[in-house]
Amino acid sequence: MKRHGKVWRTVLSIKGFDIKILDGAESGDCPDYIIDPPLGEGHTYPTISDAVKAITGS
Repeated sequence: MKRHGKVWRTVLSIKGFDIKILDGAESGDCPDYIIDPPLGEGHTYPTISDAVKAITGS
């Protein structure tokens, strides 16, 4: 099955926020996780743990 395009996929939902990773990312694309809705413009997180900490404050 051939896939087209890149899509932000939710990997974890916590406290009303979705932590997402770019499915279909290629070299030069964002390798980090994002939070939706965002906690700040342009914020990305290198690990799911970092994103959870940003949401929970711990």
